[in-house]
Amino acid sequence: MSAVIPIHDSWTRLIRLWLLPLRSPRAPIRLLNRNASLLRIVVLLAVVVAVPIAGAIGTAVYSSEAARIQTEQATKFVVSATVTTPPVWTPARRFEATVQWNDNGREGIAIVRVPRSAALGKDVPIWLGPDGAPTSAPPRLAEAALAGLGASLAALAGLWLSAWLLLLAGGWLAPRQQSTGWVRQWRNLGRPIAEECP
Repeated sequence: MSAVIPIHDSWTRLIRLWLLPLRSPRAPIRLLNRNASLLRIVVLLAVVVAVPIAGAIGTAVYSSEAARIQTEQATKFVVSATVTTPPVWTPARRFEATVQWNDNGREGIAIVRVPRSAALGKDVPIWLGPDGAPTSAPPRLAEAALAGLGASLAALAGLWLSAWLLLLAGGWLAPRQQSTGWVRQWRNLGRPIAEECP
């Protein structure tokens, strides 16, 4: 038993318009028209197929970024450190100070970025890596979703742009091929007709 999937009228009209040269009963279809219609079909298929391809790329990027972020979140931890020198404004356009911390008996000291409100003797939170050295805070999982979405949109835009450029190239070449054909036909018409033999 076959299932019939209804297509919206506007889509039907669009497909009919694109395929019109293939179904024209009034005039013989030239090779040029066939090629133009075939190009339209290929571009239409490319536009449709680009959506799941872009989705797959976005999903792969999201999975990779999410795994990396979860690894960072599992290996980094925050401790409370005491500011031991007054914070100074650095050429990197941020406040830095020497801080000291004690993490389960392991003492550490380093120059790290501190909030603007940090003062001598105050406690500030700092992130430590698996080796116990200061590091940046782990990114949030939402950043993986943004990376996946960005990759998906970039892939979709790239594929659609390629299809559009292909269609433009076909539209640019078709009139030139047609005019070359007309010139060839006019030259053939301009040849002298051979005299009939008696």
